[in-house]
Amino acid sequence: MGLGPKCPQLLGIQVLSGCDSTSYLYGKGKISALNTLLSGNYPGLSEIVGEVGTTYEQLMEATTPFFISLYGQPPGTSMESARFKLFTKKTRTPKLMALQPTTTNLLQHTLRAHLQVMLWKAANNQAPPAESTDVTQFGWEIVNDIPSPVIVKGNPAPPELIDAICCQCKARGKKCSTVIKSIFHAHPFATVLEDLNALIHT
Repeated sequence: MGLGPKCPQLLGIQVLSGCDSTSYLYGKGKISALNTLLSGNYPGLSEIVGEVGTTYEQLMEATTPFFISLYGQPPGTSMESARFKLFTKKTRTPKLMALQPTTTNLLQHTLRAHLQVMLWKAANNQAPPAESTDVTQFGWEIVNDIPSPVIVKGNPAPPELIDAICCQCKARGKKCSTVIKSIFHAHPFATVLEDLNALIHT
């Protein structure tokens, strides 16, 4: 296959695409991740991910380009802009789980991946790095004495857009006949998308 100098990046690819201690990306398995690595170069996956003392900003700068490419978007695209593009290109309402993660959720996922790679890199040492002992700094929280993944609370999109996805009724400008009631039905769907696009690019 000829990975050459990209071989050290395999640790990052393995954990970011899902393993025993990290979640996987819906519809994006190991083959997709490996093909993304073969078609690009992401040195931060080996030089930043798993290194002691790495900051949140460094982690996001190192991992975001990989995720952007994994979802077929051009370099330099923001996560929010990529989600918008993937949503609007669908002819039918897409599954939210099939979209790219939000930036806030990607950070938590990346932190868990960072911790796992840090432990792998320290496998030949007598003890893991001191900073790795506090898992709450790496996308985990303690619930009933059990580590649980941090799930970011908040809407992944404007409420009007979420309503359109959840309800899917055709009551435009009319009273909604479903159990979901909101102001969305008074606004054309295209207007909501235009407003969202403007918000993303401001």
